Amino acid sequence: IGSVSDRVSIPFLTPYSSSKFALRSLTNGLRREVESQGVKVLLIEPASMKTKIWKKTIAYSEKKLSRKKSLIKIYSKEIDLFKRLLKNEEKSYLELTSLKKPLLHAILSENPKSDYLISRDKFLFKFFPCFYREKLLNLYFKIKLRVK
Repeated sequence: IGSVSDRVSIPFLTPYSSSKFALRSLTNGLRREVESQGVKVLLIEPASMKTKIWKKTIAYSEKKLSRKKSLIKIYSKEIDLFKRLLKNEEKSYLELTSLKKPLLHAILSENPKSDYLISRDKFLFKFFPCFYREKLLNLYFKIKLRVK
């Protein structure tokens, strides 16, 4: 199970996005290697799910940063932007039940899809990265984060 972050690098979640890009590459390569043996390799790519991970992430980050006052001075603007991004995204978090249908299809289908994108913003994650790449993605996140 991957994430939509394997398609678009999300601001302030660079290590997470990097790991998901790597998982996508591994999945694609492995799929091609074992396809001739009848083995199906697929990737489930959910968007942000309604779980405690986001609040835990903020709490953990604040705890770590509280020990390093010099970092707070340097990154205070970015920390505020990250919190704003998470707050803005809360309304679009998916319920865990949204995984049920795609997971069942992936497990039970004789011909599962190679990728199961589970998101309200499928256009953003499926097509936007292919056509517009980094400049427009940068603009998109500036607008979303209200950065000048």
